[in-house]
Amino acid sequence: MEGDDNSAPAPVKQLLLDPEAGGEQEIVVNVFLDDASDLHITPFGLYWKHYSGTKPGTQHDIEVNGKPWHTVFKKFAPHLPFESGLFPVDLRTFDLDFQLLGIGENPNPSSIAGGRSSITSLRRSHDMVVVLRDVEPGGAWYRFKLLRKQRTAQASSNVALNAETSANSQAEKNGAPGKAVDGSYDLSHGEYWFPGSRPPTPDHLVITFPERSSVKTIRMLIPMGTKLYVHGHEPLDYKIILEHGEDQTVVADVKDGQHPKIERNGESFTQFVTFDLPEAVPAERVKFICSRTSGLNYGPVIFEFEVRKP
Repeated sequence: MEGDDNSAPAPVKQLLLDPEAGGEQEIVVNVFLDDASDLHITPFGLYWKHYSGTKPGTQHDIEVNGKPWHTVFKKFAPHLPFESGLFPVDLRTFDLDFQLLGIGENPNPSSIAGGRSSITSLRRSHDMVVVLRDVEPGGAWYRFKLLRKQRTAQASSNVALNAETSANSQAEKNGAPGKAVDGSYDLSHGEYWFPGSRPPTPDHLVITFPERSSVKTIRMLIPMGTKLYVHGHEPLDYKIILEHGEDQTVVADVKDGQHPKIERNGESFTQFVTFDLPEAVPAERVKFICSRTSGLNYGPVIFEFEVRKP
C-alpha cells in the first residue's frame, strides 16, 4: 500500500449539519487544486479521491468552515486512485446543494477567475461527489459551498428510524440495539448495536415499525472483515426476515460474507450492504439473525440499519 508521510492528527469530530435544525446550514471548503481530484461527502465525513497532479492539502492546508484539514493519502492498489483519510464530521445528511464561490490565485477567492476548468457535483444513493478538474497550467484556489436549504418537511422513507428495538443481548455499557436505528452514522465506540464478546448464539435484532409499512430496500452499515476491529464483527452468516402477521419474507440468507451489494465507505473500513426487493412487501417488523462473524468469537456490530419504503 503506497502512501504519504504527512500523518497529522485528524480534526475533532463536530456536528456540522443537522437535519432537525431550521434555516440554511452550510459547509465552505477552501482548497488549492492542481489537476484531478474528487471530494466525496458521506453521512460521517469528507474524503478525497486523487487521480493526478498535486494532492489536495499536501501543498497548502485545506479549510473546512475555517478549520484546517491536514490530509494523508494512501493507495490501496496500483489501479486505484489515492484516497485521503476521513475528515470525521457527523453530517447527518448529504442532501446538499453545491455552489461555487470563487477561483483565484490567492486563498479564499471571492470571484471566479476566467480560463479555469468547470466544477460539477453529483448526488448518489450513499454519498455526494464534487468533481474538480484543474487541468490548466499551474494550480488555483477553489472555494465552494455545500448548502443544506430549509426544505418542506416530509416523512422519512426510513421506517426503522428511531423504531422500537429488541435484541437477545447487548454488550455491557455499550452496544444498545437502539443505536442501530438512531439515524447517526457515527463510528465511535459504543455507537452501534453489539451483542457481546462471545460467539453468536445466534444473535438477533428485531425492529418493530411504528405502523405497517411497504418495504422495498434494506441497508446496513457494518464493519469490513477485521480491518476496523482486530476482532472482526462483520456479519458473515445471517438472515434478514420481514414479518407481516403470520407471513414471513426472507430478504436475505447470506453465507460466508457474500453480501449482494456493497458500497465501501472511504477509508473508514466500513461498508453499506444493500438489499433491494423485486417489489415492495408489507411488514410490521424486521428480524436480523446472525450466526457467524469475521471475529469468530465475537458478536456482530451494526452501526445503522435502514428499512426504506418505495
